[in-house]
Amino acid sequence: PFRDWDQQRDTWDIEPVPTQDVAGKLNASTVENALNSLNFVRYVAGIPADVENSEKFEELSQTGVAVLMQRGKEVGKEELTHTPQKPAGVSEEFYQRGYIGTGSSNLALGYRSLVNAVISGWMDDGTTENIAGVGHRRWCLNHYMKETGFGHAGDYTAMYTKPENDQASTSGDTFIPWPGQYMPVEYFEGPWSVCLN
Repeated sequence: PFRDWDQQRDTWDIEPVPTQDVAGKLNASTVENALNSLNFVRYVAGIPADVENSEKFEELSQTGVAVLMQRGKEVGKEELTHTPQKPAGVSEEFYQRGYIGTGSSNLALGYRSLVNAVISGWMDDGTTENIAGVGHRRWCLNHYMKETGFGHAGDYTAMYTKPENDQASTSGDTFIPWPGQYMPVEYFEGPWSVCLN
């Protein structure tokens, strides 16, 4: 029961069709579930847990994963990259929006839902490529984040993380640990980390 997020599946009001420059539109309940999971881990970490959805950021992330999905179809393999090449079947304008989206988002491959990507992907961040810096986790736990946007197309998921969320000022927090301040033991996955102010 505690890990029911593994059973969730994302749904769309509009399915992604990149060859028609349609990024797709996630269902409101899918977005709400993804936001709830993000804000829950932020609460557990003891930082502001009031991140809201931005339609603009959602469109960028959704377009980004649509570009990745189309590029994967064209080359015959899934490729997870923040700098995708332009698929032949999409317009330049669509590609440029998607390129901003992939370059400004946490990306993941192979998750059936955004909730699963947040909890078991970006917050775990324990793969060989990510464990040293836990960058995906650090973006999820960015103290200053006020808004985000999620995307899901094919096997690709995204969560908008920057640059609008970047801040030069410092907060009262001297560090953000993971496991977090209010961490249920059953919830902890991946390596421990401390983000210094």
